[in-house]
Amino acid sequence: MSFPVVILLGFILTSIFTWPFLPNLNTLYADLGDYPLVGWILAYNVDSILSGRIFDQLSYFNASQFYPWPYSLAYSEHMFIPSLIFLPIYLLSKHLVFSVNYYTFLTFVLSFTSCFFVLKYFVKNSWASFFGSMVFTFNPMVFSHFPSHTHLLGRFFIPFLFLAWVKYLIVPSLKTASLFFFGFTVNALSGIYLQVFSLALLPIFSLPILINYLHSRKYALIIKIFKFSLIGLIFLPFLLYFNLPYLDFFKKEGFIRQAKEMEFYSARAIDWIIPYPSNMLYGQVSKEFDLLREPREFNNGFNYSEHTLFLNFIPLILALFGIFYSLKRFNLINVCFLVLLLSSFLFTFGTIYQPLHKLSPVFQGIRVPSRFQIYFYLAFAYFVAMGILYLINSSKRWVNISLVILLFLLILENINLKNYDSTSGIFNYLNNNLSAYKYLKGKNTIHYPILSDDLSTGAGYLTWSILTGEKIFNGYSGYFPPDWINMANLFNKLDEDSLKSMRGLGLDYLIIHKDQKIEVVDLKKYESEKCYFNRDIESKIVSKALPVKNINGIYFQVFPKIVLKNKSDCFLVNKYQDRYSKVFSYSAQKDKIYNIKLPILIKPYQEISISL
Repeated sequence: MSFPVVILLGFILTSIFTWPFLPNLNTLYADLGDYPLVGWILAYNVDSILSGRIFDQLSYFNASQFYPWPYSLAYSEHMFIPSLIFLPIYLLSKHLVFSVNYYTFLTFVLSFTSCFFVLKYFVKNSWASFFGSMVFTFNPMVFSHFPSHTHLLGRFFIPFLFLAWVKYLIVPSLKTASLFFFGFTVNALSGIYLQVFSLALLPIFSLPILINYLHSRKYALIIKIFKFSLIGLIFLPFLLYFNLPYLDFFKKEGFIRQAKEMEFYSARAIDWIIPYPSNMLYGQVSKEFDLLREPREFNNGFNYSEHTLFLNFIPLILALFGIFYSLKRFNLINVCFLVLLLSSFLFTFGTIYQPLHKLSPVFQGIRVPSRFQIYFYLAFAYFVAMGILYLINSSKRWVNISLVILLFLLILENINLKNYDSTSGIFNYLNNNLSAYKYLKGKNTIHYPILSDDLSTGAGYLTWSILTGEKIFNGYSGYFPPDWINMANLFNKLDEDSLKSMRGLGLDYLIIHKDQKIEVVDLKKYESEKCYFNRDIESKIVSKALPVKNINGIYFQVFPKIVLKNKSDCFLVNKYQDRYSKVFSYSAQKDKIYNIKLPILIKPYQEISISL
């Protein structure tokens, strides 16, 4: 099959499996949840590229939501490489909804194409590659995330990455090293999860080859692998540019994904055997077990997107035949993919992933171990392809009709009953009335109501930020700063004190959405341009010394805190990186420097204490 034919097949299969997504490309969107967040990230990146903001690292990561909190882009994925694919679509169509949907559609086409040619390299058979790439691209896990979690659908570099890794391990050279590190970089810059999972799984995948080299005393090859790995230094600046702000954010904000959170989003054994509820064939089975599924969300609902790991029966049978066939035709590549299959399967449960979670901030940013199934599907697709190869070689007389039946069954197992008909009232309104809001461009705004019982409702305001060019206090992501939530709760009261604080924070406009039926106090009293920013602040350190005994006698352990007092009648705003400061403690015993995190807003004459 030629490249154009495979691309065409990708378009046809994507249209079939996601129907009726295709006819709704111009309209399908949402005002809550992850899909408008994905749209905001993609559009924000396009604006950052065109304006040059992306070349100023701090300005880029101090994004246009959660104003004026720092590193707000690092609260979620940056999706840089996907944004490069999205950019020409957006520039040509000038239509946010169509562009986001068309990019989402393309993720399937590109994933199918990439996987097809990589499997073709390994199994040397187009039909086997076709079926394997179908399973990699279209499966229950993917459909449970589609279309909301588009950042997880950009899997198109994963097959290429593992092919480049195999070539590099077998023939380490300048060329293969360059291809591998290029593949690793573009995959890593496609998504944080994709990057972290690669770091965890690539070394494990390579173990059979490296152990064989050691056993065969092929030390020269191992030395070459390490020698040519210096090529990675060329790509390191790109990786650091997009990763260091995440690490800075983790360190300065004291952010870490707790083990309980990781456990909550880890796989359960039942997740692998219960189908997706929207599936036409098996959905009713899932509904029968709904009340038995754990863990439950805060509203007693169940998060199917993170706990749908069912493989479908036909691919599972083919993969089992493929594993059997691979063991009969023993080679190192088969063993590598078997190791990838087993390790990624085990990592979905979280327990085995915990040592890595404790090892580095890179791994601590992951909260959903069940998503390791993204990489599981590459190995699974490989063995599905091997299963088809086994079928072709063992039953040549009936092979054509067998393949047609299997194709029909694979399609049938993946039909999901979804309408894909949700629309965005916010986008539709702004698209027709955008000229009336030109004055908001570059302004700092807050949209009211700010908080509701469902935090995902804040995602709709991101569409305002995209289309009007405003910086918004509101926001939505996988992380909400605790002090932002506290301030949002204060602002949500919309009383005189909160209105003064809004002005003090430097917000230019309070936008009240009348469709929410809100009673508003008189705002005219708070429109004066009085000074709201002043650095007139005093601080002192208060320490409590406690005697603690040890085997060498007695020493003093100090538990200090800093007391800050705003001495002026103006609000003190610690905007973006200004909230991070240092405090110098001078004592007879030892001078010490403390890194502190200041409140975003300190009111006139307010006194606060911060633990050090």
